[in-house]
Amino acid sequence: MTDEVSSRIEAPTETTATVVGITHADIVQRFQEIHKKYTHQAGYIITTLPDDISKEFIANHPELKWEQVHNHYASEHVKILSSTIYVTALGHRFPIILERPLKQDHHCEFEDYFGFGGHNAGYSTFRTVVRMQNKFDADLDITTILTSREDINDAYVKEVVLFLVVGGYIKYWKGCDELRTWFIENQFNIEGTKGSDLVINFIMQNYEIDVVSDDAAVSEHVESSGAE
Repeated sequence: MTDEVSSRIEAPTETTATVVGITHADIVQRFQEIHKKYTHQAGYIITTLPDDISKEFIANHPELKWEQVHNHYASEHVKILSSTIYVTALGHRFPIILERPLKQDHHCEFEDYFGFGGHNAGYSTFRTVVRMQNKFDADLDITTILTSREDINDAYVKEVVLFLVVGGYIKYWKGCDELRTWFIENQFNIEGTKGSDLVINFIMQNYEIDVVSDDAAVSEHVESSGAE
């Protein structure tokens, strides 16, 4: 359910020409097949931002509200920091949860969740996990959404892949890679070497932040040294 992304956010390269070969009906069918194959009642998928990108993002957005929360997937012993950004795919806005360590927890689930080594090797409070929704909206009509664009081009199919992931329709990155590979096999241009690269590139280039009031702003500053 987790994956790592490359240390470079790539600028999108795409064409606007419609690719002949697959139809909207084909895409709806493939989407539904992958959704059925890779969904699950529990859990969610995550990926980890490279620390340099995370550090720059945090520095650029002091307005982000970071709350101290419990997440038993990350730790049964300590709280972590959590904030929310938003991204729009195929006309629908979805929350993306960002999670960071508040302090060290010397247990394997904490190290695994944040991608640290044994004994918290490489620990940093700038380490940011990007977490997708844990369930999809059953009231959304997938057929209507996936057929809402007239042209089937690079930009459209990338949003279909993004919609699959951020909409909570899969719980395993393998499903994202399977849909991405299917589009590539049908002659679409999709950057990156894996699905998580595509998704994170899109998120980091298109995210939105709901600005909180000054009274609600977080006064706590977490230092990068943060180790116990």
